[in-house]
Amino acid sequence: MKTLKTTCKNIYRHKFIAVGTIVTIALVIMIFNILQAISLKAQDYLTQMDSKIEFQIFLDQKTPAKTINTIQDIIQSQSNITSSELVTPNIALEQVNEYYPKTVEILKSMEISNPLPYSIKYKSKDLESGQQILQQIKQSQFKEYLVRDNVKNKNQETISQVVSKILLINKVIDSITKLLIISFLISSTIIIFTSIKTSLQNRRKELVIMKFMGANLKAIKSPYILEGIIIGILSTTLGIVFFISLENITNFNLNYTPNNMNILTQIAATTIIGYLCSKFTTSKHLKTLPIHIDE
Repeated sequence: MKTLKTTCKNIYRHKFIAVGTIVTIALVIMIFNILQAISLKAQDYLTQMDSKIEFQIFLDQKTPAKTINTIQDIIQSQSNITSSELVTPNIALEQVNEYYPKTVEILKSMEISNPLPYSIKYKSKDLESGQQILQQIKQSQFKEYLVRDNVKNKNQETISQVVSKILLINKVIDSITKLLIISFLISSTIIIFTSIKTSLQNRRKELVIMKFMGANLKAIKSPYILEGIIIGILSTTLGIVFFISLENITNFNLNYTPNNMNILTQIAATTIIGYLCSKFTTSKHLKTLPIHIDE
């Protein structure tokens, strides 16, 4: 209890430094949570897009039935495939007839046989897996049966490009988040270290007297170590409050709230940093104190 009172007095004596330290770290934590929320949103959007994308492999009408079945088996054997479907030329023509009946009438009037190829449609759990399977088929022994460039699914290409860009953005955000974590650890360490060091410098004579009178070094260190821990806990709590309050005072709506484990991890990180910084700074400072009061 005495240690806590001494700690509170120390914080009050240097309230501007303490408040500046807490607010600075809190802002870093708020920005970290914003980027984390954006990253999760991007991942969620990417997952939704992945489930809607339908890949399609077009095969020449002369492709043997055995080859078509083999390609289907290869696709269905992949663990990431959620569904697959064979579309024959006749089924494809019926689908065209639903949307463009005049086109089919023209073909019949000109006595042109069904020009549409076979196609295998499939969906995968993620975009990368679907693209890998597509490339695998294109580079396999069956590539001679593939219809190249003649028939293309423009929507699929456009969506693939969009999702690829989203995937790239997501990787960039992940990299930024990792850099922010490193920056957060470094900046928090420097800020807390400077705050405790300033507090010790301002109480130099008082500490010399305590040391001269034979005060227990552990008793001298404890208030400053506790101060570092309190700064760590308060700054993290305030940072999360800042982040949650951001949606209420602005139009910045991410529909994201850090879960309990996330919050505890952040609090634990700043608490450990506060503890280590204050312990190291206090130990180092006490070793440099003079033996006599007038030194």
